Amino acid sequence: MATPTVVTGSLPFGIHAEATGKFVYVSNVVDQTISQFDIGVDGSLTIKTTPTVASGTNARTIVTHVSYE
Repeated sequence: MATPTVVTGSLPFGIHAEATGKFVYVSNVVDQTISQFDIGVDGSLTIKTTPTVASGTNARTIVTHVSYE
């Protein structure tokens, strides 16, 4: 059985699954982006419609905040 893979940016460093368990974010150090994925009910990852966003220089850690208001 093949191991599933997903494509990220250059030099993926940090990975963060946000609190609701619906999304995963990966910091890509070299191209200074954050890759964004949806987590399926089976645990599979699907790249979001906007696959990356700018992160700034040397971003390594990702923190999310969930608002229940």
